[in-house]
Amino acid sequence: MNVYNLQSSFKIVEFNALDLQKLKPGKIMSTFNSCGLVLCKKGAVTIDFDDKQYVLNEKDFLIYMPSSSVRIIGQDNDFEGVNIEGYIEYTLPLINKIISTDCLSCIRQFPQASLSDEQCLMLIERINYLISNILKLKQQPTTDPCDILRDELARTLAQELVYEILLAYFTNRPATEIQQTKDEKVFQNFIISIYNNYRKERDVAFYAKEQNINPRYFSTVIKKNSGQNARSWITRMVIADAKQKLSRSNMSIKEIAFMLNFPSQTFFGKYFKLYTGFSPREFRNQKKQA
Repeated sequence: MNVYNLQSSFKIVEFNALDLQKLKPGKIMSTFNSCGLVLCKKGAVTIDFDDKQYVLNEKDFLIYMPSSSVRIIGQDNDFEGVNIEGYIEYTLPLINKIISTDCLSCIRQFPQASLSDEQCLMLIERINYLISNILKLKQQPTTDPCDILRDELARTLAQELVYEILLAYFTNRPATEIQQTKDEKVFQNFIISIYNNYRKERDVAFYAKEQNINPRYFSTVIKKNSGQNARSWITRMVIADAKQKLSRSNMSIKEIAFMLNFPSQTFFGKYFKLYTGFSPREFRNQKKQA
């Protein structure tokens, strides 16, 4: 099993039947924090996706969104596949730029699609090119600004790959109008709103008011649809943004606190330590030493 990881953004995992046989049955591939794709390159694999079973044959793929459960429950002896998983802080802003909540719901309800020979070849070539760039990035000495430029290049290539995957999905399974429950619509709108507002709004009541819903009922809906309450989603976005700026920018801690709309650097420090166990300075120093 080969794993290629670009910190705080995404990872690519190449695996085959032998790799899966070494793992416990029902291996969970997704987490609540990730979007992802499972592509079957050869053979077949059976996946339990949110309690529904899907059989992926060669050139089939399955897309999963955050708060989904994805388990591999069986595979052919000649199976080969790849899992591309992006952390929500990186992938969802890209996705929300170009597709509507109805399209996101379509992906949730119809996660499986098939590629043509040409599409499959192109997608695999893009994946291999991205892997080669990740390897080059890790082999090069850390120099500034060259290291930052290589890192941004890999993220840009990954962004292109995300769009290529979505293009393949909607080309082969055109988005059609589907029935979306009220609760599903509330959750999808909330996810999009977080990315637009989390730097200035951390109160659940704000997001509930946007959709004219009682805050207590709103939190119940979010928990029901995602397994996590609304405050946890908001906090995770704030902390993820703070971590990225502390580890990948030269901004001062005071500047980061101001950008994230905290009343003071002290207040930001207490908030960050509450959810990470480290002060912002401790976290930054730890990343520099890694």
